[in-house]
Amino acid sequence: MAKAWDLTVTGATVEVRSECDRVGPPREVVIESSSGHGSSLGLFRVVAADDSNVRITALELEPENRAERPDAEPWDRSFEGAGRVRSVVVPRDVWLHTWGAMRASMQVSARQQDPPMVEGRMFGMSMSMSSNDFFVGIEVRDAEGFGEYRRFAGYAGSLHQSERLPLELARKHWAEFWYDEAIQDALVPRVPTAEDRDFFAQRFVAGIHRHADFEWYVRERLVAMAGSLGDPRIVPLLLDLAAPSPGQGAASDDRIRFGALEALVLLTGLDPRFDADGAPRAVEDVRRDFVDACG
Repeated sequence: MAKAWDLTVTGATVEVRSECDRVGPPREVVIESSSGHGSSLGLFRVVAADDSNVRITALELEPENRAERPDAEPWDRSFEGAGRVRSVVVPRDVWLHTWGAMRASMQVSARQQDPPMVEGRMFGMSMSMSSNDFFVGIEVRDAEGFGEYRRFAGYAGSLHQSERLPLELARKHWAEFWYDEAIQDALVPRVPTAEDRDFFAQRFVAGIHRHADFEWYVRERLVAMAGSLGDPRIVPLLLDLAAPSPGQGAASDDRIRFGALEALVLLTGLDPRFDADGAPRAVEDVRRDFVDACG
C-alpha cells in the first residue's frame, strides 16, 4: 500500500494500518470487475462445491459484443445477446490463498501525513491523473450471514487513494488468480441455469440503480448481457430503461435504451422492431408496443 501511494506533498509520509476483519470464513464471494476501456465486464461468484473444492461461476460480456454499438445502427435480427457463462472447480486451499491476499488488501487503511507548516517555508505539491478508469466491487458473506460490499469506480491517480487502492490491490490479486493459464484452460462454458439467471438478476438490479460517476459503462454492459442472462423478473426494469428521460440524448443513454429493447426481444419472445414489410420501426414505437404487451 505504501509503495502504491502517490504522495502529493513534498516530505509527506503514508500511515498504513491493518483493520480488524469482522467477517468470518467466506461462504460466498462475489467479484465484479470492468475496465472503462476495452468493453469488459465480469460477474464472478465463488461458493463451496464440496468439502475440498469451490466452484467459480463467471458471467461475462462476450469478447465480441455490441454493447457500445452506435444507437443509429439498424436493428439486428441475428442478435442473440452478449453474455456468456463459464465455470470451474478449484481446490479450496488454492482459492483461500488468493482470497486471503485479497481480503488483506481490503482490510488495509492508509492516509497521508503532511509535514508541519513552517513559517517562511513552502512545500511542493503535485497531483497525478490517469486515463485508466475501472470499476471493481467485492462482496463477501460468511456462514452466519454477516458480510460487506465495497466498490470503487473511477480513475487511477492521486485522488481518492484511500478508497481506491485497497480494492485495486485486491482486484490485482484476483486477476493474477483468474487469468492463470491453468484456470483459463479448465473453464467450462455452459447454458445459463436458473441459478445463474438469479445471480445475474441480483447484480443487474443493483448495478442499474447505481448513479455514481464513471459507472455508465457498467450499466451499458449489464444491459447488453441482460437478454441472454436475464429472466422475466428484470423485464419491468428494462421497460424503465427503454423510456426516454428528460434531457436524454447522451450517447450512453441512447445505447442503454436501444439495448434494453433488444434484451426485451430475447426475454419475451416478442419482436416489434420491424413492420409487416420488414422495415425497421422507430425506437419509441417499439417501446410502446412492449409497454402494451408487458406493462
